Amino acid sequence: MLLHVAIARFKFSTSCALQLYRTQPVTSGYENLDLKREEAAKALPGAGAHESPINQSDISEESMAKELQDYCAAAAGRETAQLTSQIKSHVDEPKQEQASQINAPVVNYSEQEQPAQPGPVFDEHSKPLLQSDAAEPEQQREVQPDDDLKQKHTQPCPDAAAGILASDRAFVSAESETQFKRAEFVRKGDGQQSLPQSFIKELVHALDEERVVLDQDERASHGKPVHSYHIADQIPDVIVYPKTQEEIVEVVKSCNKYKIPIVPYGGATSIEGQTLTPLSGVSIDMSLMKAVKALHIEDMDVVVEPGLGWIELNEYLKPHGLFFPLDPGPGASIGGMCATRCSGSLAVRYGTMKDNVLSLKAVLANGDVIKTANRARKSAAGYDMTRLMIGSEGTLGVITEVTLRLQKIPEASVVAVCSFPSIRDAANVAIATMHCGIQVSRVEMLDEVMVKILNDANGTNFKVAPLLMFEFIGTEAYAHEQTIRVQKIAQQHDGSGFLYFDTTEEKENLWKMRKEALWACLAAAPDAEAMSTDVCVPLTRLADCITKSKEVLDASPLMCAIVSHAGDGNFHTVILFDPLNEEQANEANRLNDFMVHTALSMEGTCTGEHGVGTGKMKYMEKELGYETLKTMKKLKHALDPNNIMNPGKIIPSHVCM
Repeated sequence: MLLHVAIARFKFSTSCALQLYRTQPVTSGYENLDLKREEAAKALPGAGAHESPINQSDISEESMAKELQDYCAAAAGRETAQLTSQIKSHVDEPKQEQASQINAPVVNYSEQEQPAQPGPVFDEHSKPLLQSDAAEPEQQREVQPDDDLKQKHTQPCPDAAAGILASDRAFVSAESETQFKRAEFVRKGDGQQSLPQSFIKELVHALDEERVVLDQDERASHGKPVHSYHIADQIPDVIVYPKTQEEIVEVVKSCNKYKIPIVPYGGATSIEGQTLTPLSGVSIDMSLMKAVKALHIEDMDVVVEPGLGWIELNEYLKPHGLFFPLDPGPGASIGGMCATRCSGSLAVRYGTMKDNVLSLKAVLANGDVIKTANRARKSAAGYDMTRLMIGSEGTLGVITEVTLRLQKIPEASVVAVCSFPSIRDAANVAIATMHCGIQVSRVEMLDEVMVKILNDANGTNFKVAPLLMFEFIGTEAYAHEQTIRVQKIAQQHDGSGFLYFDTTEEKENLWKMRKEALWACLAAAPDAEAMSTDVCVPLTRLADCITKSKEVLDASPLMCAIVSHAGDGNFHTVILFDPLNEEQANEANRLNDFMVHTALSMEGTCTGEHGVGTGKMKYMEKELGYETLKTMKKLKHALDPNNIMNPGKIIPSHVCM
């Protein structure tokens, strides 16, 4: 087992994303706080033995210079108004049915409130990643993201957050390799092989020959999302790598002209097959659009391009005392996070993607560019086009720019864990914690199967029983006060082994372990694929839903492990199976069906954060109703009458307008 774990860690580079804000070690000073530090050290061996949980020797060197250009947004407001009128006309008339360059603007702020700027952060081989303005004239008080952020930063920086960024890139690189090693799950074809040469010439003219890729291996690598168990029946006909919004406009116009499907491609971490290309077509890879276009420190927002990863963004923001609070899987890009309406473990405090996007720009199927809003924190100006695009999975347009709401890095944090006799007891404590108004930033729940898998993978000694993991943030005193309150709640529900961790290393190791849960499961069954379910129910129904599901999972011959964002009623089951084994595939689908229908019977949803893609389409009618799906299809047809934008996703094919 340990050998499998070692192989998996090398194979997947499992130095996954840790919590991206770092606090100084906290000392409690509370004599009446019955939290056993010695027991905590036993449960988490090796604390204090290493400066960083990241094995820097595993980080492979990469060098991909990015030349990002200025974007164009002329007439965006006018086109947005035209778009809303177009949508209304299509919804009202069902008879019409038919089958960078980084240049941040000047941002002034008062000298009294000006945050201290760090010096440049260097590595051995690259230019500064983050440029200080310390050497600028005294009167200059601007935040200008450095042009060199566009370069691929390949070596670990002295700063801890930079080390996380390097780790994430190593992770993504290893994941790409893994995708090829699982080629048996990708039915390689040559795509449709029906693209007119005139169309290819238009793509080359819009970009250049090097960024229009026809190589079959590279197309195969874009045919299946890294984390998805879905089998890819087709691969893209061509991959394009745009650098600017203008290039995307030209690509989309050509695709619309020739009626060729488009599939936007971000970090490829989607689980439900959002980047599959069932009709082949064009894969628009956003990896060259990673610019930070503007940072507004006083307004606490940032404007970015869609290819930028959330870990890279937080690396950039850390010197300014800010962070972006969503933490999905490592490798996820901002554009993909918008497209799937993702969340993560911090959503219980900061909300999901829809709550953290102020505005975005998108290219529609006809090549029009829309801007959905300005930077104001609230607006009642017309239809909420921002929310329409978030969660649309590329079916309505290609996102080219996003304005994100930011948060201040907390002063202090404490992580606590506690074991329980049953999964129901653990769920009830999570519910009681939220009902008491305790401001937790994370409430994660693991069943005993997952705890054992993580113990085996990490050499930890947590009790093999359902486990809750909490994080409390704020001032040092406040974080410890909330810890005491939760300890009392846990004791009322037969909780045992309540431990807390307040040093940076201890906390990093715990969240690293949690983030690596999927890879630990794959290490436990090296020849298996993982189906990760995603139901979410009202908080008061969580205990019932997870208990009922657990009874069925435990009776299955497949290995099933549960991990839950228990603070908002969302839980995932990692089902390990061979998708090429019909019996195992049928059993995995049966378990998934059972959990989805159980959640829907409790007024829940088939997907809390993974999105619909192809995998959840069959549940959409039961969850939302046929009339709602008809309305969705009318909206889709209004914006994309030729159905070129990521066809075959979200809306089932049997739905008619």
